[in-house]
Amino acid sequence: MKQHITVEQFKELPVKIRKKLVGHSETGNLQFELWEKRESHYLQLTIGKMIEILEKETTSIDINRSFTSEEIWTLIIGFGMGGVEFFEKELCDALWKAVKEVL
Repeated sequence: MKQHITVEQFKELPVKIRKKLVGHSETGNLQFELWEKRESHYLQLTIGKMIEILEKETTSIDINRSFTSEEIWTLIIGFGMGGVEFFEKELCDALWKAVKEVL
């Protein structure tokens, strides 16, 4: 099971949002600058960290795993009266799509 996002996934975001995500970690801006220069995993948005972000930014989170022809994770995040669904083979990727949606 994939445990954290990749460098390529992190680079999908604008720099402003990347810095906001680094703010969710204990490393701060200095670590963000090192991360940008070396493109390594100083900032690892793990499954747990992404759930933390979603707990702060949404009204509800529902995570389910189904076994049909293949294993699929379903993630539903709530915003007041509405919600958004994400379907992925990897829980980490479903969480990542949800985090991008709320930031």
